[in-house]
Amino acid sequence: MLDSFYLAMVPWFRLHLLNIEGFERVQDRTTTTLEGSGNRVDIDWEKKSYSVTLDGAEVARDSSTFCPLGKDRIAMYSIADGPIVATLPPSWNTQDITAKALFADRAETKKFDLNGRRVTVQMQARRPVILYRGRAAS
Repeated sequence: MLDSFYLAMVPWFRLHLLNIEGFERVQDRTTTTLEGSGNRVDIDWEKKSYSVTLDGAEVARDSSTFCPLGKDRIAMYSIADGPIVATLPPSWNTQDITAKALFADRAETKKFDLNGRRVTVQMQARRPVILYRGRAAS
């Protein structure tokens, strides 16, 4: 079973492999552009907030993570109760998705809302959820 620390770190594991290609500062906001298409970290130092974008899709924001974990899973984690919205990769069939909340001894099916390629999951604080593509949930 994947642990919460690992899920929270998924975007950073992917980012640390990329070279920095650019840096821009405008007042209290910074953008670090990384190699590849659509990879960046945006930080608002005044608001103490950040967002991470990989391959053109946002994968983390402030206290939440919603990042691809291989080709058939998206890891979701938040330190606060509330909704997380993740964008499904173009190769995923929106009619063949499963969400499961992870517990130490089991996984439970979790409801979600789908709007186009955007999936919204109501998260429980510190309770990991994995979105599965196709038969990957088996």
